Amino acid sequence: MIASWPDEIFAHRKDLIMTARQKRVVIIVSISILLFILTTAVYLMQLNAMTETERAEAFLQTVYTVTAEESSELLARITSGSLTAEMAEQALRKKYERLMTPASFQEAVESRAIWSNETVMAMNQCEMTPESIQLNPSPFSMPDKPAFDYEVTVKVQPLANQEAYTYQPQGTLYLEKTISGWKISRILIDETSSVALELQARR
Repeated sequence: MIASWPDEIFAHRKDLIMTARQKRVVIIVSISILLFILTTAVYLMQLNAMTETERAEAFLQTVYTVTAEESSELLARITSGSLTAEMAEQALRKKYERLMTPASFQEAVESRAIWSNETVMAMNQCEMTPESIQLNPSPFSMPDKPAFDYEVTVKVQPLANQEAYTYQPQGTLYLEKTISGWKISRILIDETSSVALELQARR
């Protein structure tokens, strides 16, 4: 009976060690969850802190920025036939969803309002960057649903290192306040000043 005590003590210590390890895992997981919650809270606070003007500028900055990498990858997918509608919408959602209401995002996808720039840059093998953004209150603006008429000066640079072009697309943005801050509720693009039309006319 006495000879079995060390084994019982060892087994008890082993149980204690396993419990300590489990506690460490629980602590690590708890800290990770806490950090995630804090990061998310800070992000949401930043979103809510943005004014309607800042949100409109951030949206236009995103819409009129198409990198060389984006353009090349999209062209490769288009020409190979591997670009599906689902794949396109997933990429757009990742890029624009934080800036728009769900309804306006869906409408913009269906009307290609936030897709035409990427497509035309890819087909013409160019990249695009905004150089200036001008916002003016729209006559249709309301206190709880502000609207801005915009004009963006963009530089379109062919990937073949040719001379860059400058265009000034125009349109109107409508915004509304959501739980995560101001978001775009509708976008109307003046088609007569669209980058796609300008590039087509240059051909």
